[in-house]
Amino acid sequence: MSADNGIYILCTKDGYHVKEMAAVENYMWDEDRGKETKDPDVWIKNAREMWDGCTCHETIEEAYAEAIEILKKIKREGWFVEYGIVEINVSRNFYPVDMKASYFQKNGLRRCFSPEYNWLMNMSTGYFMRWGKNTDEDPQLSPFGPEILDIEISTRCSQGCPQCYKSNVAEGDNMSLDNYVAIMRKIPPNVSQIAFGIGDIDGNPDLQKIMEHTREIGLVPNITINGYRMTDEYFDMLARLCGAVAVSHYGDDACFNAIEQLTNRGMAQVNIHKVLAEETAQSCFDLIKKSKEDPRLAKLNAIVFLLLKPKGDRNTMTVLKDNTVYRDLLLLANELGVSIGMDSCSGPSMLKGCEGVASLDTRSLETCVEPCESSCFSFYINALGEGFPCSFCEGETGWEKGIDLYQVTDFIKEVWNSTRITAWRAKLLGSTSECSDCKFQTGCRACPQFDLTPCLGG
Repeated sequence: MSADNGIYILCTKDGYHVKEMAAVENYMWDEDRGKETKDPDVWIKNAREMWDGCTCHETIEEAYAEAIEILKKIKREGWFVEYGIVEINVSRNFYPVDMKASYFQKNGLRRCFSPEYNWLMNMSTGYFMRWGKNTDEDPQLSPFGPEILDIEISTRCSQGCPQCYKSNVAEGDNMSLDNYVAIMRKIPPNVSQIAFGIGDIDGNPDLQKIMEHTREIGLVPNITINGYRMTDEYFDMLARLCGAVAVSHYGDDACFNAIEQLTNRGMAQVNIHKVLAEETAQSCFDLIKKSKEDPRLAKLNAIVFLLLKPKGDRNTMTVLKDNTVYRDLLLLANELGVSIGMDSCSGPSMLKGCEGVASLDTRSLETCVEPCESSCFSFYINALGEGFPCSFCEGETGWEKGIDLYQVTDFIKEVWNSTRITAWRAKLLGSTSECSDCKFQTGCRACPQFDLTPCLGG
């Protein structure tokens, strides 16, 4: 059996066709020209031949049921399926959806092709590149659904941290494996990354099965943990199934010990997540220094600072408004050779804070900083199966309840292009329309929900 095999569901308007095969990208190969093509007539011809004789299922659920049985049979025989279960979306008569997008995986790369929106991801390293008609164009949004899913699989957390924007407690909600599978069957194949949110590592008994299913459908799970209640079994599981793990920093020992345990198991993408607020600013500088001094962090990948949002019943911390803190954090990290990152909420302040600093290449920074991508490239799903533009707008005005994904039959129509999401997206994309005097305007977006951008309008 080929090592680059997968179980591929060909999705057409007539139904769903399932087949295990290798080199699935051959449906894009033009035999006469001897090269890949975007000619839909060639795709139609090749797809008909490749999926010829397969049962045509009426629903995607029936197709997945067959695909999972094929997967189990292959594993029982001692083989493996490198790319798991992958959907290939085309419409009636094997015609590409709107003649725009095609997806496949090979040699550890997951790719999306279309005339105006394209991306490439290395599934091993997490390297991601997106472009438009050519590599000089940077699309403002994905027309085919989210690239990144942020999925909360448990709200159960016993730590009671004062800055928790979710206000989580020990008793909470879980997303079951069955519900996760049901939701993922509704999600378009444009997803390249899944980030799981959980409180206590043992809060959801289906955690391992959810991650294993994620692998089976061709995606690599990532997760953020708090570092507490960890055991060797949990460390082994995360190292085996995850591409990246972030450990939230609430105290040195729990965080640093978890980092050491994960990196000692061979994980390369292990990061620290640290909340950045007025009250925590000094400890952020201290953390950069400790990353060079504490041997437990010798193989740490990066520190990622997350801007505090004014959200959460027990959150008494203050949103950081001093842009120079971002500049000084970056200068210290550069001086000590420490890799750092910021969440996209911090993008405007990061750029403004570093403006005019001779030792910092702001042009390169502008290229690296991804502005808020909620509803443009990313989407959040809570433990109840409700969808939101991002996790921070959950429960806020206009988003007291999310979109019930269990009731959705067409994600693009009923969710991605719904009135609620398009209104949020329009507000986000137009958030800096009045900042014409700022050189960062085209690469900057302000939060539609909270006042996080001190320079807005300036």
